Amino acid sequence: MSGDERIWEIWLSQYDLPSLRAADRLGLFSELRSKPCDSETLAAKLGFDRRVCDVVLRLLHSLGLLRFQDGIFQCSDLAAGYLDPEGDSYWGPALNIGPPSAKEEAIVKALREGTEAATGMPDASGVPQPGESGLPVVLWARGEVSAERAEGIARVMHSHSVGAAQHLAGMVSGKTRHILDVGGGSGCFGIALCRRHAEIRCTVLELEGMCAVARRYVEEAGLSERIEAVGCNMFTQSWPGSCDTVLLSNVLHDWREESCLLLLTKAFDYLPPGGEVWIHEMLMDRGGHCAAAFSMMMVLGTQGRQYFSAEMVKMLEDAGFRQPVIEQAGSSHSLVRARKP
Repeated sequence: MSGDERIWEIWLSQYDLPSLRAADRLGLFSELRSKPCDSETLAAKLGFDRRVCDVVLRLLHSLGLLRFQDGIFQCSDLAAGYLDPEGDSYWGPALNIGPPSAKEEAIVKALREGTEAATGMPDASGVPQPGESGLPVVLWARGEVSAERAEGIARVMHSHSVGAAQHLAGMVSGKTRHILDVGGGSGCFGIALCRRHAEIRCTVLELEGMCAVARRYVEEAGLSERIEAVGCNMFTQSWPGSCDTVLLSNVLHDWREESCLLLLTKAFDYLPPGGEVWIHEMLMDRGGHCAAAFSMMMVLGTQGRQYFSAEMVKMLEDAGFRQPVIEQAGSSHSLVRARKP
């Protein structure tokens, strides 16, 4: 079966036109056509939230509407020719047919006021504090999720992760290992890994409300003897058992850098010498348009964003891990592996 990258591309395209309309509406192209600049300077000029502004610029760059070099954004020939309100070939009236969508309004609001990433700040130790949005990420920041919410969240996460999980399972060795899948959702990665490798066992670490859902998925897969789900707040409680591998798949992108470092430091302290951490994420410099659009989704709905390879390597090294290796995985994701000395 072929990969699902095209499905990801289509699904995440839901952020393309709203981002373009928001940028046109708020004068972003006009400002960059007048004077190319970095994202921090542009945010200051237009009164934008810096974090959201950078994510929007990266998405527009992935669409070929901006150029980016040496930290400076400027309009591409395409944008200069067709997105200049003063130009004869301005596409604005056609692009802006119909009222703004909910996503466009959310992007405009986020640029002007910030998002969960701005209001939900971690404390001094990196533990995330709930923001004001009421979005699902607040549940994990609070450390509690109801069975009803868990069911819906798991269905979404499971559906878009199955293909990526199967690809990941084919990338790793089948040697005996016990994997702690931190923030493992429905358990689909543990299921894929155990189906592929008879020697692997897995513990899914999740909030208790999610564990009930994960146990059902595991039972339906016939893997209850090799996969268990354990209720735990990954930020504030001790991680259970003694595993030799820690997996973080699409977890770090939910959180600010301080919270990511907290999780990686907990992984380092948890693992035995020689143990490995596996980070499975779309990286901004490797995931193309999908990563840029996924980052837009994250900045609107979580405290995080998609990270660059260099940022991931630095966080791993700051936590104590050594010799990180990055490989291309499935579904536009990358697998970052590092070892505890």
